[in-house]
Amino acid sequence: MATHYVETSIPSFYFEVRPEPAMVARRDWTRQWWASVPADDELVTSPAVVDEQACGDFPGKRDALALGPKFPAWDRVSPKLCIAACQIAASVGRKSNVVE
Repeated sequence: MATHYVETSIPSFYFEVRPEPAMVARRDWTRQWWASVPADDELVTSPAVVDEQACGDFPGKRDALALGPKFPAWDRVSPKLCIAACQIAASVGRKSNVVE
């Protein structure tokens, strides 16, 4: 069993509705990843993710926010892990943007 930290972009991209090719690709990749997570793996996130998702207004916001409380270990994720995961995601995103 593996544990996967779910950061903000996963629920956001899962419910993405914008028609631009890059957005459709991100949505599709996210949904493929989501479908590939083995059933016995654990998905965890943190209150910081929910706080970030609660900001702003975007299509799919209600659905994205509804995912968080369903994850086991909801309150066990340390703030340091959240920060590290967000920094890694931002770094990967910047590299991806250069390639696009």
